[in-house]
Amino acid sequence: MRIRYKTVIAASLCMMVTLFAQARSVNFNFDSYGGIGNSDGSFNNSMTGGVYATAGWINDWWVYPKTDLMDNAGVSTSLDIDYSGAYANQTGNVHPGMDADGTYNKEMLNGFQMGMVTLDQIPYDLYDIYVYFASTNYADIGTISNGDITFSFGVLDNMIDGANSAFMQTTDEGLGYPDANYAVFSDLSGESQYISISFDSGFGGICAIQVVESARLSFSFDGAPVNAAASGTASLTATVTEESGTFKAATLYLDGVPVAVNNTRTGSVNVVSYEVEGLLSGVHTGRVDAVSTASDPLVVQSYSWTFERLSFGDVICSPGFATASRNPTLLVDVVEGASMVDEGATTLSIDGISVDSLVFDRSSAPTTTISCVVGELAFGMHTGEVFIAGNPNGGQTNTWTFAVVPEPPVDTAQVVSWNFDSYGTVNSPDGMTYSPVSAGIYPAANWNNSWRSSRHTNLMDNAGVDTTLDIDWVFDNDAAVIGSIHPGPDTDGSFNREMLQGYLNAGASGSVKQSTVVLSQIPYAEYTLYVYFSSDVAGRQGTVTDGATTYYFNTYGPDSINTDDGNAVFVEATDTTDAGYAVAANYAVFSGLTARDRTIICDIPVWGGIAGIQVVNAGPVGPVVEPVITGIDVSGSGVTLSWSADNTGTYSIERKTNLASGIRS
Repeated sequence: MRIRYKTVIAASLCMMVTLFAQARSVNFNFDSYGGIGNSDGSFNNSMTGGVYATAGWINDWWVYPKTDLMDNAGVSTSLDIDYSGAYANQTGNVHPGMDADGTYNKEMLNGFQMGMVTLDQIPYDLYDIYVYFASTNYADIGTISNGDITFSFGVLDNMIDGANSAFMQTTDEGLGYPDANYAVFSDLSGESQYISISFDSGFGGICAIQVVESARLSFSFDGAPVNAAASGTASLTATVTEESGTFKAATLYLDGVPVAVNNTRTGSVNVVSYEVEGLLSGVHTGRVDAVSTASDPLVVQSYSWTFERLSFGDVICSPGFATASRNPTLLVDVVEGASMVDEGATTLSIDGISVDSLVFDRSSAPTTTISCVVGELAFGMHTGEVFIAGNPNGGQTNTWTFAVVPEPPVDTAQVVSWNFDSYGTVNSPDGMTYSPVSAGIYPAANWNNSWRSSRHTNLMDNAGVDTTLDIDWVFDNDAAVIGSIHPGPDTDGSFNREMLQGYLNAGASGSVKQSTVVLSQIPYAEYTLYVYFSSDVAGRQGTVTDGATTYYFNTYGPDSINTDDGNAVFVEATDTTDAGYAVAANYAVFSGLTARDRTIICDIPVWGGIAGIQVVNAGPVGPVVEPVITGIDVSGSGVTLSWSADNTGTYSIERKTNLASGIRS
């Protein structure tokens, strides 16, 4: 069953169109007690109608013109029309007469013919077709189509009953059947079009058709003068690119005032420009009015945009990471262009509190560096604000946020730490820059962050040194414990809350059932593995395994991050039986490991997964030294092997028929 959703709208509230200029058009009316234009086929320049409001309508009654139809200027065109449907009207064979506004839309909408309309030898390269329709019963619903696009409609109630006709367009390409009495098929090309209309109940037809030439120009803009010279000189530029019609002229406006322009034409691209003198700092408005010669009268199209002229070029604000004394050095680099930094009026504040003793360094001109040392900030996030006063042209304000973190721990072991970032960032997102930010049960600096570099090979250790460790991961989707927000650093200055926030989500109902991390070429002879796991809901049962040992747990959920003291909660999973399902946990430790490759699988059937990994060297500092065979001595039934290697390592020998090729570490 098809349902029509009806809306009763007063004619005064329906769409009204005001044309400031007209393109060429051919306008055809099916006259059944509804005539707009002369019945003898002659040109009439006084009777106006249509959403695309124009005179020069062709009336099909008496002479039935079908070939070389006239346009709205009275000029014969190549357009032919064909139709063969029966006629009817809305008023019971009575002319509704002229609208109160002087148009003849009531006459145009009254009569209709109930068949397909064929348009041939259309004279325009690009055009729109307006099709008007009606029926004898306002409850009727139907569709109208040109073969490529089909619109549904319900016939608009009372379209000619008011003082002025009502127009309402359908744009519904589904089965919504909105109230309407016309449709527009836009941006068409080709010599022929076929317009068909059908009604699901009752009967109706097409009242009129307008074929309107499109004379469009497209615009692109550049040259917004944000870094004008100190004199305020800048180039205001608009690029006008022709799609149809021919560009004739343009007027350029600056802050509403017309300015003289230069125009340079290359093919279909016109560059309109104006050299601005004495442009002040602040926000300005540009506008271009482009005129095409594709139509007569001319078509004028406008485009407006805003731009800002600043007093300075790039302004880069950075804190540098604070040490445990919480005394960060704040730096602001200002590229001087439009004005010079006024040292006496420039101010800087942290968390709304003004900072004294600013130092200005112009030794790297044109960049001025503003610096200061801030004492005893609390660990956590802070906001800096600098007002850079300019001499002579005003100034500007810049704000930024930064974290004050404790010194990273003095590590007794080498550590490679990896974090899955879904609204949880521990290290610099580029995956290359060393970061002293610390996180983990084994507190370590310089985490490898999955976003944005998505680094998979040669992960860095806690000293910022590349290792041989490679990583890959498999999951269904990325997820976050507390939703799409960053929890920020912990109160103690660590980033454990950020580390636990994002996780490799998987579940039994997903395309990937288990959250998996694959480690290869682990650089340590013996190591301990810390595995962190999360879920956005507490109490979900799960397991985590390294292939040899499996721990059971239930998920800790958002309470691991949303804590009263602002520090993340860590609880270790230690039970290797299903009794562990009763204990909430969010990490597990696998010790005494020696394999160079290791796969970690976290299985939480109702969704959750791995948030981070730490590989902590439990052996001697330095990379694993592979053994090198230096000699094989076969004497009787005995074989003596000699090799050079790290004597602290553990090696195994595999016996094969081909003894020499069977020796391996």
